[in-house]
Amino acid sequence: MLGSRLAKANHIARQLWGIYFPKTDWRHHLQKQGVYGVCVGSYRKVRRPCSCWMCGNPRKYFGVRTRQEIKAALKMNERD
Repeated sequence: MLGSRLAKANHIARQLWGIYFPKTDWRHHLQKQGVYGVCVGSYRKVRRPCSCWMCGNPRKYFGVRTRQEIKAALKMNERD
């Protein structure tokens, strides 16, 4: 039996998965293949279905900087 916190997290992930990915052929295909639980488990951790350029980290694909990086660059420019 899973711990109560993990069971609750899985339940929330299944609910969110159902909201973002309604009952489509793709979802049923995952259930038939037996990987639906794996997908929901990874979705529980990262809230992203994949790591493509549309779903993944924008810093990896577009070079977007964080607030801290922008502040550090501004401070370096002010010192010069």
